[in-house]
Amino acid sequence: MWSLAASLFWSWTRTPPTDYRDPQARRPDLLADTTASRRHDIAAVRPWAFPAFEDALRAGLAHDPGQRPSARSLARSLRTALTEDAQARK
Repeated sequence: MWSLAASLFWSWTRTPPTDYRDPQARRPDLLADTTASRRHDIAAVRPWAFPAFEDALRAGLAHDPGQRPSARSLARSLRTALTEDAQARK
């Protein structure tokens, strides 16, 4: 779930979800940042406000794997977010 949410975050914001302090960091350092939950705040890097989508991504990026939604639950949250956004734009 974390990888899916991270991929969606990165695709939407063009920013990796983990706040890499050093752009020249080696893989072990990058993994340490991920493990320590040094993450970007979605509101600081998002291209536009999309609260329901952000909530779904935050849930999928939870530090504790036990707190992350199931694939079915995440899919439902994303579908609901997209449907509500489409209706709001009409």
